Amino acid sequence: MSVLDAIYWIIVAWEELDSSTIVQCFYKAGFNMDEDTRHPQSDDAHVDGDEEVDVEDDVPLAVL
Repeated sequence: MSVLDAIYWIIVAWEELDSSTIVQCFYKAGFNMDEDTRHPQSDDAHVDGDEEVDVEDDVPLAVL
């Protein structure tokens, strides 16, 4: 395995990653958005147990 092979694997894995997975990681790490900064619920909201997390592609990382 070469470094180039590893880079290709990373690219493929990154492309398969769903944005809701990243949002959920931040949510579980405690980076919860305040009610004032929440965006209206979108069609691609993710449900985790009893709690619902808004998934917006245009939310800046600093807000998350």
